[in-house]
Amino acid sequence: MKIVLLENHLSTGGAPAFALKRIQSLLAHTDVEVYCIELNFHGADFVVQRNQIIKILGDRFYEAGLNKIRVMDIINDIKPDVVHIEDVAERFPKELAAAL
Repeated sequence: MKIVLLENHLSTGGAPAFALKRIQSLLAHTDVEVYCIELNFHGADFVVQRNQIIKILGDRFYEAGLNKIRVMDIINDIKPDVVHIEDVAERFPKELAAAL
């Protein structure tokens, strides 16, 4: 099974810490393939959890960059069984939300 986690951002904070623990738990206790797509990168200053997630996932970590519609291309390439969105940002592209 493949799971894609869509994360709003992975800067320091509660949500990135929770995402890290979720990834660690899924990998430790299941046979799923975990992928993570970061929708917004807020800067390189507070990236403790982000760096740990990248280290754990390697090439299964993606950055959406400025083109949020690129997320659908990434998802279509992965062909996941589950796409998990913890928190949909207010500026989440309507086209992407409709496609998901």
